[in-house]
Amino acid sequence: MRTTTRALMFGLYEQFQKTLHCPHTGTFTFCHAQAAMCAGFVEASMCPLERVQVLLQTTAHHEKFRNSAEVVKQLRSHGVHEFYRGLSVILVRNGLSNLLFFGFREPLNRKLVEVTHRNDISNRFTGIVCDFVCGSLLGASISTLFYPAAVVKNHMQSKIGGPFENPFRVLKYLLVGRDRSALAIYSGVYLNFTRSMVAWGITNTIYEMLHRFASRYA
Repeated sequence: MRTTTRALMFGLYEQFQKTLHCPHTGTFTFCHAQAAMCAGFVEASMCPLERVQVLLQTTAHHEKFRNSAEVVKQLRSHGVHEFYRGLSVILVRNGLSNLLFFGFREPLNRKLVEVTHRNDISNRFTGIVCDFVCGSLLGASISTLFYPAAVVKNHMQSKIGGPFENPFRVLKYLLVGRDRSALAIYSGVYLNFTRSMVAWGITNTIYEMLHRFASRYA
């Protein structure tokens, strides 16, 4: 599912730039910010898939559900809206994380290239390394920043039926349950940081390689 959402993220950002007629100046403008946010909002259409995934990964439901089909059947019995539990958190997370990622990607990449040239490090792999480091740093940093949102979302989506919960109340409930420690909300963040570094580094590198290849033969 992560492959699908990231493909949507990059593809939709490019498409919305064309739709909104964003300038090709190399500067991140308000138009680019709109394109990034819109891409994040459309990407949130994957919410039902995230919902099913969370339920399958929730320990309390391991004996109840054997596969995705059983989860879908159970959710359907509660109405279509049940597939979109936690959507508000996903919209905020996707929109703001896209804004930060695309806003800082070009400046950071340019800075990395400048550093390599300043230190006379220049070969055919320089661009690939810079793309990987850029994606790694941004992906890991942004995913860590929004880690509490992921914790809240997972808690909301681990339930079936009942009223939809307010994200802020869920956060307050989780903080109380963890001795009111903000650091406790970040439990497991180290693994998430490491995974994001590798995943986003690879994703950004492959995207840039494909983008350069497509531009060359366009």
